[in-house]
Amino acid sequence: QRVNGNFLTWKDRPESHHYSSWMIDGTEALLKVHPNKEWRDMMLPRMEHHQKVWDDLFTVKNPKSKTHGMYKILDLYDGMEFAISAVMSLIESDGAFEEIKENNWKKYYLGWGACRNFAKSEGAKKYPKASRGGYPNLYLVRPSVNSYFYGNNLSLANLYAQKAKESSDKEALKLSKKYKNSAAKIQQKTMSTLWNEEDQFFNTISAGDNEYGVKDYEARVRESVGFTPWYFNMVPKSERKFDKAWEMLDSNKGFKNAKGATTAERQSPYYNEHAYAWNGRGWPLSNSILYKSFANYLKNYKTEVTAADKKLLYKNIEQITDLHGKQPNIGEWYIPSNGRGFGGCKDYFHSSYPDMIIEDLLGFTSSHENKFSINTLLPQEKWDYFYLGNLRYHNRDIDIIWKKDWDAEKGGNQSKLCVWVDGKLKATSKSLNEKLTVKLD
Repeated sequence: QRVNGNFLTWKDRPESHHYSSWMIDGTEALLKVHPNKEWRDMMLPRMEHHQKVWDDLFTVKNPKSKTHGMYKILDLYDGMEFAISAVMSLIESDGAFEEIKENNWKKYYLGWGACRNFAKSEGAKKYPKASRGGYPNLYLVRPSVNSYFYGNNLSLANLYAQKAKESSDKEALKLSKKYKNSAAKIQQKTMSTLWNEEDQFFNTISAGDNEYGVKDYEARVRESVGFTPWYFNMVPKSERKFDKAWEMLDSNKGFKNAKGATTAERQSPYYNEHAYAWNGRGWPLSNSILYKSFANYLKNYKTEVTAADKKLLYKNIEQITDLHGKQPNIGEWYIPSNGRGFGGCKDYFHSSYPDMIIEDLLGFTSSHENKFSINTLLPQEKWDYFYLGNLRYHNRDIDIIWKKDWDAEKGGNQSKLCVWVDGKLKATSKSLNEKLTVKLD
């Protein structure tokens, strides 16, 4: 790959690592839909190398730090520039960033114009390696990247375990155990280090090996990235204390707003939805992660999913649907209070909107095994019918229809969910509230 070392950073890296991602987890998700053993085995060494680059370049190396061994990143590299947690860490810093104070931080860290101001500052001149193009190189240990790489390691474990089972490959089994242990270590460290008991949330901490700026400083602010552990089902199901974080989703003090979810809690004094920043403004990337996290929480953690739970998920997805307007468009950002614009670039490919509908709302769940399940979170009173079809899955054609009224000449509620496989009716259910598993064999 071409090395990209010139975008506001001094850290050279392949372009695949320009921004954070969960590519390996995504590759496993693809293989659940389109199984391909030969392609999987060809890709596994490449996936290992991909994760090793993250491990080598983006882990905290200071053994005395409480964040030792955890993943660090600039908020910019996380695709989430000008985050409040970075603002608070910069204010707390001295040395290269000592000019950034409580009363002037917007001048130096609120949009690209502010970066130009910082590039002219005395701190930038005195410490030329502490920033590039005026963007501060202050690394953060965030719930996002630690969740992403938990997901990557777990997927490597799953795929090598699959290979070992198929071929009795002892080396594959060894590698599966290695990556499963790595995932467990990331999980334990994230739960114990980033969870704040008083805030009841996963917070961001500045990297303990920062060359410039504060080390091991916890930013006491709730940001949407704090929900990311549920995206990967990383939160231990046996510990119910973490559930408290979700109380902020539908709170006016938290992430609730009139036209869409915010990226930071509204009660924060640093909240600002009007700046080009991840300190309040809505971003479809955030919605994609947040709504799957919430759907996973409902399906995989709650003992009872209430009608109110389903309505809340539906309301949030409905809000981002309304933002699309008359022409299909995934904008870069939106203003949560009034829905103004779906701004920036049009068709900005930072959203998994189809997945919100197919997997999160309608609950289509793929599997490495020759089956799938439907576990819908759709409020029953919202739609009279839905059709989810023309799905190619495990080399089969899947069509799913739910209707309240199958025969217009008959009265009463005829609600029924029907699943066809290759044009043949395979399974039915009279309830939208029960999980339906469909075996393809």
